[in-house]
Amino acid sequence: MHPQKQTVNQTILTVLGILLLAAILITAPKASASGENSLALTGNVFINSTNQQANNVKLHWQSDTNADHYVIDKSVDGTNFDQIQTTTATSTDDNHVEGKTAYYRIRAYNSNNQQIGQSNVIKESIQRGFTLSDSYSNTGISQFHGKNAAFKVNGVYYRYKLTVESHKALLEEASSNDGTHFTDFKPVTIKNDSELGACKIESVSIEMHNGVIIVWGHYENATDYSLGRMICISGKPGQPFINHGSFRPKTPDGTEYQSRDLSFFADPNGKDAYLISAASSKSGHANQNTNIYKLNSDWTGIDPQFNPIIANKGLGREAPSMIKKDNWYYLFTSKANGWYPSEGGYNSATSITNLATSKLQPIGNTSGYGAQSGGVGQLSDQPNSPYFMMANRWSAGWKYPDPAIDNKNASRMFLVDMDNGFAAFDYYPTVKYDVGKDKIVPVQNGEILSVNKPAGQVAGDTSAVKDRGPQKANDGIVADSTNAYQPQTSDGQYNWTVDLGKSYHINEVDISFKYIGGSETYSKYLIQGSNDGKSFTTVKDNIQNRIIGFNENVISSSNDYRYIRLKVLGTYKASDDSLQNWAAGFNELTVYGSDVSTSIPSTPSQQTEATLTPSASVSSSMPVVTPSSPSRSSIKTTSPSAAPSETRIHDIKPFWLYLKKSAYLYNSATFHKSNRIKKYHVSSRVFGPTFKVVATAKSVNGVLKYKLSTGRYITANPKYVANLYWQHFKPKLIVINPDGVNGYASKNLTKKEAHYKKKAVLKARRFLKRGSKTVFRLFNGSYISGNKQFVTSLK
Repeated sequence: MHPQKQTVNQTILTVLGILLLAAILITAPKASASGENSLALTGNVFINSTNQQANNVKLHWQSDTNADHYVIDKSVDGTNFDQIQTTTATSTDDNHVEGKTAYYRIRAYNSNNQQIGQSNVIKESIQRGFTLSDSYSNTGISQFHGKNAAFKVNGVYYRYKLTVESHKALLEEASSNDGTHFTDFKPVTIKNDSELGACKIESVSIEMHNGVIIVWGHYENATDYSLGRMICISGKPGQPFINHGSFRPKTPDGTEYQSRDLSFFADPNGKDAYLISAASSKSGHANQNTNIYKLNSDWTGIDPQFNPIIANKGLGREAPSMIKKDNWYYLFTSKANGWYPSEGGYNSATSITNLATSKLQPIGNTSGYGAQSGGVGQLSDQPNSPYFMMANRWSAGWKYPDPAIDNKNASRMFLVDMDNGFAAFDYYPTVKYDVGKDKIVPVQNGEILSVNKPAGQVAGDTSAVKDRGPQKANDGIVADSTNAYQPQTSDGQYNWTVDLGKSYHINEVDISFKYIGGSETYSKYLIQGSNDGKSFTTVKDNIQNRIIGFNENVISSSNDYRYIRLKVLGTYKASDDSLQNWAAGFNELTVYGSDVSTSIPSTPSQQTEATLTPSASVSSSMPVVTPSSPSRSSIKTTSPSAAPSETRIHDIKPFWLYLKKSAYLYNSATFHKSNRIKKYHVSSRVFGPTFKVVATAKSVNGVLKYKLSTGRYITANPKYVANLYWQHFKPKLIVINPDGVNGYASKNLTKKEAHYKKKAVLKARRFLKRGSKTVFRLFNGSYISGNKQFVTSLK
């Protein structure tokens, strides 16, 4: 590791080794759900910067290689679930969550609409009216204000720090009788310290075991990085310390490994401890494997009888950090890539030994959200205190340092969620936390507006190469480097546009450009906005951009836009600024913003209905899958807040509806602002939410309403809602869904045999009703869904 990494690494690893990190706002106890629980699911609450409300939930789940799409279910009681979205991605946001709790589960389906997996159920708790004392910025230089923890021995508190100045290592100690008021740091006498006068010591961990302070670090000479050694210093507080010497660890058969990036892990059993090292291969190539060495009983040396556990063989990983949560061991590493950002990854297993055979899984996005994976720790020592990572942004080592952080190094703070061996984190521009309250809540710059919206369809957009279409750039899949839009361009210039469906106030546009370690490139570009798809205005000028990989862009325009265009003027190699057409394209572009409409019209025939506009949590264009229906006995006949005069409820044969206009969901059949549950937003039929109706109800003034499978109510006004499925034969159909529609050999929509793209004209021969759904049989023999989000009638 380069010497300039030393200061930041010592700070980060000392903070993560000694200090305690912040807990997230929510609790997420897991409950068993029906099904096999084959998918892991995590969630965290975040703040929307546009209204400063922490009533939004971000979900991540484990992918299933056999899944064609996923269904997200939500419940207010943990028992009766309602389908809220279908998607091909493995993450989503649920915005503006009402109430104090919400329950979620994920179901995986194959291309035949057969359920092949299901997650556990998680409960997300929303807390309101709170304040957090500190804020961490991921867009600039920021300081994390952690708890100044200390070691307590015989009633006295001690703190330690190891620094290297002018290549001389210095261990210092401060003490306190009350744990608050400490003496100044003073050097600790170290015996056998001849190695410490001319050296570099990095990746420092300071621990205490059986009353002894133990310091481990990566040791190098003062001039280069040729040694690749470990070093241990130990001693009792208030007494001279001992340098146990630097060395390369050896296995019982005598094999010697170089050791560079280093971290310490103490198993919660209180007995075993390990060192995790970015180690050489047996042939001596540096940073090839991730070796895990067990320490001896006093933690001051390697156990000579223990063969190292070797993970990530030949994968070139560095910056290891290991933690244990819920009986799972997680090993986080970054890809060795010099100073530049790199893709983060993790291994997980239920035993340390099994980390050797566990598969390296990606985490974050394809370029580490502009950083290298770093240390992971907690803010408190409470069992359920969540984790976060301090990732390294080595800007000072780049050819073109980031001017936003004054050409210096910095860290980015990522909240890490884990469940049953699965881990995930996201980029947020700001993270709020409070050490005293043991809470941390990230801040997102508005709702996500762009996922699965139509892309690449505006005049002037650049066509794509095969299997790298424009829709791949806003499908919500951020960790797969092969899932990217690649334009057909001979000069490196191209346009890509997303249609948000209506005008929004735009807060931020994040872009993950294609990224290949060792051949890093940057793109010069403009971000433009339009309301007609023809006349575009530049809202962000980045023609001088030199930041590779992940680019975050705060938008300060006061205007609102429906179309957001990325206009790239060229892609260049970072090392020599040469044009690189092969690198044109990007993995994901995410638009964040807020709804500009707040009008709430009234109609004479009913109580006030909200006319609102699209939210970030748009439904994807996958087929709607009926959620597991609750038994009839589980559906209440009255709303909890309904008055006796509102209980005229009649069960009907269930059917599905969609919103034609945006509207509210209510807690009773008489609509009033006081019993609103959620705002549902509509930009188009294709992307609108859908609901399952199980009964009709009338309000106190006799207005007809629909009761949903969740026990909530929605308007029955045909100006706002309509049956999701065509109810009559249509001889000609046209596909309207951007993802097309599948053709099946069976009227039950199984055995996929064809796929019809958007704008395809289909001739129908028969019309069939299948329960609450309908199906068309085409003249070629295929069956397609009668879902109006996929096909419409062509006159």
